Amino acid sequence: MTSRDNFGAYLRKWRLKSKIGLREFAKLIDMKPSNLCNIEYSRIKSPTDLEKLKIMSTALGFAEESEEYRQFMDLAGKSRETELAPDLVDYALKQEGIPILLRTLKDTKMDAERLSKLADYIRSQHSAS
Repeated sequence: MTSRDNFGAYLRKWRLKSKIGLREFAKLIDMKPSNLCNIEYSRIKSPTDLEKLKIMSTALGFAEESEEYRQFMDLAGKSRETELAPDLVDYALKQEGIPILLRTLKDTKMDAERLSKLADYIRSQHSAS
């Protein structure tokens, strides 16, 4: 993660990189400028609404499933401390096998390295088909 693992700092970095002023960006995403400022400086947490987060990521120019989009969603979830990234929650609720997969991962107590290898294996199998 970048921007000190902070949703607000990441949002602000990309808004500035996109050369969009705070008031202009707030208007684009239908948010009060004061709320946007408070999010950027971590005085309030990220929005919980997936659609709002998608609007924000689109306004920043992130393609869905890009690394920037994934990091944006991951940091949004992390800012809420106990929540998964909102796009993952949405996916998990629609896929019947996800609870089985999560319970299996929990029960096997896989460390980050083994989870990364598992993710690489799944990606290689998906790209091979």
